[in-house]
Amino acid sequence: MGQILLLEKYSKFFRKFNLKIAQFLLTSRELREKESLENIKNTYNRVKNHAITIVNENDVVSIKELSFGDNDGLAKELMIALDFDTLVFLTKKGQLIRNGKKLTKTKFYQEKDYDNLKVETGGSGGLKSKLDCAKFLTSHNRKVFLGKCSDGLLNIISDKNKRTEFLR
Repeated sequence: MGQILLLEKYSKFFRKFNLKIAQFLLTSRELREKESLENIKNTYNRVKNHAITIVNENDVVSIKELSFGDNDGLAKELMIALDFDTLVFLTKKGQLIRNGKKLTKTKFYQEKDYDNLKVETGGSGGLKSKLDCAKFLTSHNRKVFLGKCSDGLLNIISDKNKRTEFLR
């Protein structure tokens, strides 16, 4: 029920901009098996100019060994498998803060390196997961940003004062 409601919301939002959506449901097996990965790449290449791709873990068939763990892990594996170059984490909090100052760039990958954050419970992922993912991706020459979802993706990418960029 959750996926259907989520996709309805995405569809309604993007329809305002005359954009369609497509959903990819994956387990980590698909990204590790050569034939499945080629199918994903081919499908993505056919869809990318016609729809916004929404990617989620296929929880129905996923077992622990095939699980990404959280959406950050899914994003990390997808970035490498499809050779994407930029990842933007959208959060409620936005930029990271260290010693009371908002950071536009950082090389720190431990939660303790940032000012105390109130972490919401009830989900997976969180700051530790994002930091682990960012460390891995920057070590593989990928760009990783963290911004506040209400600032809007285009603003986050173009305005360094609205996001934190992770550096190698």
